Amino acid sequence: MPLQGKNLLKLIQENPGKSARQLAEMAGYATVTRTGQKRVNMSAFQSAVFEAKGGREAHYPIEVRQRGELIDGQKDVALLSTQRLKTLISISVAPEQDERLQRLLEMSRDGALEPAEQAELERLMALFEKNILRQSQAGAELARRKGFRAAKA
Repeated sequence: MPLQGKNLLKLIQENPGKSARQLAEMAGYATVTRTGQKRVNMSAFQSAVFEAKGGREAHYPIEVRQRGELIDGQKDVALLSTQRLKTLISISVAPEQDERLQRLLEMSRDGALEPAEQAELERLMALFEKNILRQSQAGAELARRKGFRAAKA
């Protein structure tokens, strides 16, 4: 049974350097097909993360930047204010991107992707993974700050 709720969020916070695909696998969102291929259900993982966060919705395009900043590494995330970290955690992908990803995944499972669609699928998967990575980094930074304040008190 895949991780959900607080256990899923804890896994993400404890593994800030892992990719979204790695986190999904660690959380149990991977299966092995009859042919022995590993499939990671990123959509189910994304949905579980969304639900675990209380279903907060902030539908921005996944390529969102916080005031023009590209947040790719732990050092960059550490520079953000607590409020901006919370905003980053609440960002979800645009519904149309999620729907398109689901359709491309279905087509891929059926072996019906054209090369351009395969490239689009890979691009969308990379965007989804980057979003989850950024959120996990922001969550880890918030957890680190809470621990730091508790230790100072």
